[in-house]
Amino acid sequence: MDGSDTIELVRKAKAGDVEATAQLCRQVFDRFVEELRGDLGQALRRQYDTVDIVQSAIAEILKNIGSLRNEAAFFAWAKTICRHKMARKRKKLQRQEALTPGGEEDLPGKDLAVEALLEKEEDLERLYEALGELFLTDPEEMGALYGQYWERKSIEVLAKEYGTSQRTIHRRLEDARRRLQERLRRS
Repeated sequence: MDGSDTIELVRKAKAGDVEATAQLCRQVFDRFVEELRGDLGQALRRQYDTVDIVQSAIAEILKNIGSLRNEAAFFAWAKTICRHKMARKRKKLQRQEALTPGGEEDLPGKDLAVEALLEKEEDLERLYEALGELFLTDPEEMGALYGQYWERKSIEVLAKEYGTSQRTIHRRLEDARRRLQERLRRS
């Protein structure tokens, strides 16, 4: 399925087409379950299944699909939601482990290690939140950023996908980086 088919499915889903919505759900599920499984980490994998996280993300995607302004950025937006869900689950699990009495948690320095992990997760969660917000407010810039950094697409490929010049893609990337930095400084 190419980008124009996805754009059309997203438009139909936003208009309430049940079949288009179901097809998008299947695509999100198929695309992200395997991709995110490796990102869970061993501790989180024991507690949660990737399927649970992706299904939870799909529910959020369906709830908020009407606010998506750039249909071409649908999968980037969906992946951000999935990763955000995963970061929250990881943070919750780490807090539970830190509060469990006995065992390794009583070792000297363990609190500092847990604190460092939580700070890292909080930074990651802040990044995902900022990305999610920017996808809603600046979809073209964030779609280009996502395409280059997460999907490893070249400027040339992005320009073709968006039907614009390479110079415009460079500008969008620069704007996206600047907006993301500003958002992260504020949070």
